[in-house]
Amino acid sequence: MTTPLPGRVVKGLSLPPETEDQVHKQAGQLLRRWHDHPEPVPGHTRDSIMASIIEQAEEATACLERTAEHLPDAQRALVEEVSRDLPELTEGLPLVFRHGDYSPRNWLWDAERATHGLIDFEAATHGHAIEDLVWLRGAPGPEDRVPHRLRT
Repeated sequence: MTTPLPGRVVKGLSLPPETEDQVHKQAGQLLRRWHDHPEPVPGHTRDSIMASIIEQAEEATACLERTAEHLPDAQRALVEEVSRDLPELTEGLPLVFRHGDYSPRNWLWDAERATHGLIDFEAATHGHAIEDLVWLRGAPGPEDRVPHRLRT
């Protein structure tokens, strides 16, 4: 894509609360439309997605081994449970075409038109819809509250 889109990157913008609410509402609506759009999933895709999930669970276990002494018992138990159960929990979830980096650093806000735009499709691929939301939750900075404000 070489056509410039109107607007400015949302991350770092100082927006009034009502405008910020509008940005997050439009972001949620766009993500809902995107995830609801029927996209054929190639047959081999589910296997590669499940392999990636297993790899992520193994990585969480490895990270836990290095950081366990710094975590309270409840947090350590949660990571252990999730890393053990993640593959089974995700196996039956429907697949969608996800953005893969859906965060305010890739959102544009056109104040003149009061519209939301989206950039950076490099990580877009088939996966679970929840992956776009998990990415939002894990993004550092003031937008950490996005999941609470993102409305669909």
